[in-house]
Amino acid sequence: MDQPAKEYYTYQEVAEKFGVSDRTVWRWVVTGTIKARRFSRQIVRIPVAEIDGPPIETKLSREEQ
Repeated sequence: MDQPAKEYYTYQEVAEKFGVSDRTVWRWVVTGTIKARRFSRQIVRIPVAEIDGPPIETKLSREEQ
């Protein structure tokens, strides 16, 4: 049986994808560089569309300036 398409990434998955720390991903969320969704007090996930879409490179390059 096929698994449903992934809708969200964890902080760790995003960190691995970009070669940064979990804390850096957390900072991107806090500063609004990328959006996240809170499911509970401890569960926060980042939508796949936020990371896999073309605008992410633009968002991240603006933060570095």
